[in-house]
Amino acid sequence: PTNFTYKNGSRAGLYSAYNNFTIDRHCRWMKEYGIDGVFVQSSVIANAASSIRRKHRDVVLDNIKHSSEIHGIYFAITFDISHANSESVYSDIIADWMYLVDSRKVTESLHYLHHNGKPVLKLWGFGFQNHPGDPAKVSSLMHWFQTSADEKYRATLVGGIPSYWRTLDRDSKSDPAWATVYRSFDFISPWTVGRVAQDIDIDNYVQNTVVGDMEE
Repeated sequence: PTNFTYKNGSRAGLYSAYNNFTIDRHCRWMKEYGIDGVFVQSSVIANAASSIRRKHRDVVLDNIKHSSEIHGIYFAITFDISHANSESVYSDIIADWMYLVDSRKVTESLHYLHHNGKPVLKLWGFGFQNHPGDPAKVSSLMHWFQTSADEKYRATLVGGIPSYWRTLDRDSKSDPAWATVYRSFDFISPWTVGRVAQDIDIDNYVQNTVVGDMEE
């Protein structure tokens, strides 16, 4: 409930993932309609230790973990780097992941998504224009997750990357070093939101972009 009211005088309510009943309803609907699971967005800039927003995130994660286990769906974390500090974003990601693994124990849930024995983690935003990220430092971060970290922190990495990752133009940064970064992810998920407006745009995008991506 909020302090807003409808015209009839009743109290207005707003959606909140903080409400465990809301999360449970969504997880139940996913199960009923054949949706296997969900990536839970976690903003890097909001998750400094002891921050109110991280405490809110943790409650939401607990709700998702609980309802995923009840309804038999799966969940995984997405770190969104939008507006993150360009220097500390790498250490911030590692620190929060270690916190989630050690203190929140999210990856111990039987319904946290795993691939080849490792928990799945999505890194969203590296390589986009106007987003933080140095290709060499991103490569080092990925190497930590994939190879050099203690075994319990290693992860299968999904890259939430620009839709024009292959051609290094438009929404992607143009430095050739990003080509190696994009191809070092275990999986990629190009961001296509807003790339089309009409049906013909979909056909053009598929023919001019997706076909080449899939051929590679």
